[in-house]
Amino acid sequence: MMELAGHCFHCQKEVFCMNGFFQGEVSDSGETLCFICAEKKEKESNDETASNSEDGINLR
Repeated sequence: MMELAGHCFHCQKEVFCMNGFFQGEVSDSGETLCFICAEKKEKESNDETASNSEDGINLR
């Protein structure tokens, strides 16, 4: 069974629930994201953390 669960906050792609499993992610701020946008957001976050660590700044 496939049901529309919402739309990706970034690209507006439809995000579905298939057989009880959500086919996307929900960010810490509550945004619904498709897997592609969630991966991009995670990569950007990791790149930013790595960049700041190189400058001697630790965000965590």
